[in-house]
Amino acid sequence: MLLLATSTNPHATAFPMVRTQLASFLDRFDFARAIVNFYRQPPPSQLALHASVVLVSNVTGFKTKFWKRVLTPARTAAFELVWLVDDDMAVGDPRFNFTRLLELREQTNVSLIAPSPSGPGRGMWNADEGRGRPLLRGCAVRLHATVELKAPLFTEHAWEIVHSVVLQRLPDRTLVGPMIDLYWCGLLEEREMGCDAHLRKDRNASCWPGIGRACAYSYATPLAHLDHKTLEKDFGMGKNATTSREQYNVRVVQAALARAGLRKYFWAQPSWRPRGTALQSPRQGCAARS
Repeated sequence: MLLLATSTNPHATAFPMVRTQLASFLDRFDFARAIVNFYRQPPPSQLALHASVVLVSNVTGFKTKFWKRVLTPARTAAFELVWLVDDDMAVGDPRFNFTRLLELREQTNVSLIAPSPSGPGRGMWNADEGRGRPLLRGCAVRLHATVELKAPLFTEHAWEIVHSVVLQRLPDRTLVGPMIDLYWCGLLEEREMGCDAHLRKDRNASCWPGIGRACAYSYATPLAHLDHKTLEKDFGMGKNATTSREQYNVRVVQAALARAGLRKYFWAQPSWRPRGTALQSPRQGCAARS
């Protein structure tokens, strides 16, 4: 069973679209359940959600704070997969092949996979253009050392590790923006694959071939990023933040991660990554378009 979790602003003009996208996804996949967080207090008219929404929470602030407080291992233990989805990802789009994404995760046996984002907002390893496209031509799925926060799909065990080792160690005041996505693949490499994070940059070390094996992007299942600009509007990422307590400071977050003993897991957007596809079957390799 799958748990989908998203955090949204019920007062935003895009919220009706968010609700429609979520309902469409839940209608298509009856094995999915959802938790919806309203980071602004919702008006009563917005509380009617799909029947498969098992919990509505009201944790103010950035989505990582919601993940920490609500998506605890105790709450996610009943599920096989935990999917953290931004509210501007078009999960209800019938062109999005979620079944194929699940198949690719099974075939690659990664701890964390994400659909490659497409559309106006795109993302780090987007399906349309950018840094990954020339190298990834024709690949159904590709291993990466970094998977961003837009739509990561974790195994439940992998999410339990991230929650207990990362989120539970960070004070709420540091959970105001992105950063942990540059750490969680390194953490999963070590905890699930036994790769000593201290050796990850040594090409001669035994763990070097394992870089990226914990995480992957699926280019065969692009997911449209509608780019509602929620992050900029509601959290500002600096000078436009709604309150000073929500201002995002990279150095403060990095310092908190270091104090929590997580520095060794850091892996920035990689300039090096494993060649070829994550799949063993030649029919699904880089030579075959999916």
